[in-house]
Amino acid sequence: MSQDAITSGNVEALFARYSWNMPGWKMTLDVHWVHDMASVRLTTRTRNTYEPDNPTPILITHTYPVPMHAPVSYFGPWLRECIHRTMMHEADEWFREDGIMVHDPHAVLTPPRR
Repeated sequence: MSQDAITSGNVEALFARYSWNMPGWKMTLDVHWVHDMASVRLTTRTRNTYEPDNPTPILITHTYPVPMHAPVSYFGPWLRECIHRTMMHEADEWFREDGIMVHDPHAVLTPPRR
């Protein structure tokens, strides 16, 4: 295996090179040594978009499996894409037309609004 590949032996050092200090959010790495796997978790506590009037925060977690054995140079762009997907997902939940969610990211297929 190439030394230039993402592995359980170097993924922590790769992850440590990056930061994402979005207020209220936390980015963590979970390494599963036995199975040579790792995942990145992006978490926050916020109001539930399905019950926006309920002030009790809920835990939001987005988990992404690390592309093990991909080139090391892929890690940064991949991590950025995970953050972008998470932010788009959360933005879609809060984006409303006349109080109705325009695109539900949890739906298998969001039907056209009109």
